[in-house]
Amino acid sequence: MIVFCTYCSARKYRVDYPIPAIEVYRSERINHVHRASLEANAEYLILSGKYGLLSTADKIAYYDHLLKAEEVEAHAQLLVLQLQEKGVSKVIFWMNSVESDHQLEPYLDCIELACKRALVPIEIRVAQFAD
Repeated sequence: MIVFCTYCSARKYRVDYPIPAIEVYRSERINHVHRASLEANAEYLILSGKYGLLSTADKIAYYDHLLKAEEVEAHAQLLVLQLQEKGVSKVIFWMNSVESDHQLEPYLDCIELACKRALVPIEIRVAQFAD
């Protein structure tokens, strides 16, 4: 299965109880990629620095965690398992440019490493979204 994917966002709806992931994140980028996935009839995943790959329906509560470079190796291993469990055949990863936000580097490194290890092709689509 081909999936559209993007990384999580710092802006979140603050809830103490689990709600669908798509409702937690407050981001133009996340909403745009979600709409694009629906139009393309593709699955949609959000790369969380805490949980790995989340579907829109996966229930999570508020958290505050920015993926760090030193976490990439271990987090990529989690993503490999999730890619395999979900039967992902290709990832189309949407993101703002790393040049515009250097905090995105670990997310890009993580998804690229996971796809490489899982033998899943990845296509990076860089656009400028307001987060």
